[in-house]
Amino acid sequence: MIITTVVLLVLFMIQRFGTGVIGKSFGPVMILWFGFLAVFGIVNLINYPMILKAISPYYAIKILFSPVNKVGIFILGSIFWQPQEQRLYIPIWVTLARRIFM
Repeated sequence: MIITTVVLLVLFMIQRFGTGVIGKSFGPVMILWFGFLAVFGIVNLINYPMILKAISPYYAIKILFSPVNKVGIFILGSIFWQPQEQRLYIPIWVTLARRIFM
């Protein structure tokens, strides 16, 4: 909580200098963060290659028609729920994008 408060206070203090300063300072931080995620992701994939089974459609169909699956086809609702929610925000982003690029 203290670290979050300090970071927010620093951001609000340097905000008056413009977003360019914030962008220049967060660019290297984001490169480090994504590099960290990539390195540890690759390390975990090497140590546990069975994680890749999660993206195989074979196992998804096997679970869908498995007797262990008590909810049957309704399990697909968890897949289709998120895109429908995001469709509500598309007109907002299109409008904002037009205003930004004009």
